[in-house]
Amino acid sequence: TGKVFFEVNNKRTIDEIIMYDLTGGIVYKSNAISDDVIDISNLSDGMYLLQLRFENDFLTKKIIKQE
Repeated sequence: TGKVFFEVNNKRTIDEIIMYDLTGGIVYKSNAISDDVIDISNLSDGMYLLQLRFENDFLTKKIIKQE
């Protein structure tokens, strides 16, 4: 569907979301988090790194997009 859905344990507040391609380039960045979904329909198929940044911590997950 071109969307990434995520849920954060303990309902921690996400300060910023950044998605990187495998060369380290930023392909998505937002600090206006209103939903638990990211639209990645404009990205090419491939592997990406999704980083959720919190006040004193961050979480990075691998995302594989396939159509």
